[in-house]
Amino acid sequence: MRIGGLAALVAVATIFGLFLLIDLIIWGRFEQTLPPHLLAEYIGNEPMSDELVDRMNAHLPDRLFVLITIGVSLSGLMAGAGVAMAGGRRLLRPLALLSEAARDLSEGDLTARVETKERTTEEVARFIRDFNTMAAAAERSERERRESAAAVAHELRTPLTVLSGRLHGMLDGVFPMDRQALSALLTQVELLSQIVEDLRLLTLFEAGRLTLDIIPTDLARIAEDHLHGIQLAVIDSDTVIESTLSQAPIDGDTLRITQALQALLSNAITHGDGTIRVETGSDSMHSWLRVMDRGPGLTQAQAHRAFDRFWQADVSRGSKGSGLGLSVVMAIAKAHGAKASYTDRPGGGALFEIRFTAAVRSVVSTVSPQNAETT
Repeated sequence: MRIGGLAALVAVATIFGLFLLIDLIIWGRFEQTLPPHLLAEYIGNEPMSDELVDRMNAHLPDRLFVLITIGVSLSGLMAGAGVAMAGGRRLLRPLALLSEAARDLSEGDLTARVETKERTTEEVARFIRDFNTMAAAAERSERERRESAAAVAHELRTPLTVLSGRLHGMLDGVFPMDRQALSALLTQVELLSQIVEDLRLLTLFEAGRLTLDIIPTDLARIAEDHLHGIQLAVIDSDTVIESTLSQAPIDGDTLRITQALQALLSNAITHGDGTIRVETGSDSMHSWLRVMDRGPGLTQAQAHRAFDRFWQADVSRGSKGSGLGLSVVMAIAKAHGAKASYTDRPGGGALFEIRFTAAVRSVVSTVSPQNAETT
């Protein structure tokens, strides 16, 4: 649009300028041919005589005027067309580069980008930026897919190797087939089942098929019920879980939120110092669930990757968990339209939070602030 407007402006300016120049030349020469009395009449404001009119018609006949008009118009159009062609080349060059990069991208070259130093329109420049952003996202997605596939193979291989080795050893009589050995094998099976279930949840979320059973609920009740279950289930543990559970009404899936809470607790148990704090609360806009520990926390670079699949901050992959827990937390949070985040805990340690949109209702909660300790 800008090029077309500029071409039209150049065409009009050329036509106007040529007409002005020709007028000055033709009538300047006409004045030189006039005798003094007709020149005075031509310059003055009095009505022109027939003699002066005849001289003017003879100097610039109608046919010559038409030819001049046609020539000037064609010159203006040619000037406008020249500007349009020059601008078009400047516009088409980046588009040609875009086409070439798009072709490379479709053929599998995810490093394809459009690099041009030529000045172009703002619309084309924005198009180039958006294309490069899209290409970078595609490259990042493909890299994450490959890393994820390799990590899945690694995570599954470890328990499968243990199971295979132990079972073959039992069959060969190397290992005893007693309750302790079967319990160790069951632990590996449970690890496999957890990895498969986490991967299933993440796959469903990415495909937009993760279904939620949304009901009016309270984060405080969910946390209280889960922490009470941990108290009953955990024996001879050094983990201490403190809690301050204030009313936090939301519309959510109780089971999925419990799953996210368990993933946060497992992460805190793995990386903390044995003391964990769980908090719930709300204001007029949001309700939140927080899990805090007194571990080493995360650096800024680590925090940026905290919710990535299979990523772990300070342990080798597979030594403590699968590295899927926080990814599951993020998926469950996004499925609820909530936000999962990490911040440094005041005084040291990690603080993970899931912040939901608060439900617009008044909920009477029977949960009061408490301290629940697991021994």
